Amino acid sequence: MAIQTEQLVTRPFSEIIERGNEAIAQAEDVADEDEDVSWRMLKAGQALVKEGERAMKRLAPMVKDQTPEFGDALKDLMTRDGEVKEKQRALDGMLYDFEDYIEVDSFDEAKFKELQAAAKSLALTIMEAQSRGLASTAYESTGCSVTAS
Repeated sequence: MAIQTEQLVTRPFSEIIERGNEAIAQAEDVADEDEDVSWRMLKAGQALVKEGERAMKRLAPMVKDQTPEFGDALKDLMTRDGEVKEKQRALDGMLYDFEDYIEVDSFDEAKFKELQAAAKSLALTIMEAQSRGLASTAYESTGCSVTAS
């Protein structure tokens, strides 16, 4: 269960790191063709890798050495929380055709920034939702119940 949950949480960020590294490699390959595009693609790729690694670093404590109950709660969060699902779906949509923007003739720096912002937004949303869930669980464990207003 833990491995599945870990993959569920980290997959989009792993893919962002992969796409960033592809952009870096492509930028290095085309440096002689178009130095300006190559430089901008290199910087954009590095920013993607950095954002993906930052998200993985922040989310790693959630998925490492978890109890089965915590893993189930995290899996529920990833599959049932509306805001998390919405942001993950948007990020997956961007990743789906992102390879189109990693070529020198179709490089779009704005798409890199958009993907970077979406990754940050998803990571922060996961962390915030998990914190809300932990707070709710702690509150309920005191014998109180949480009711919606």
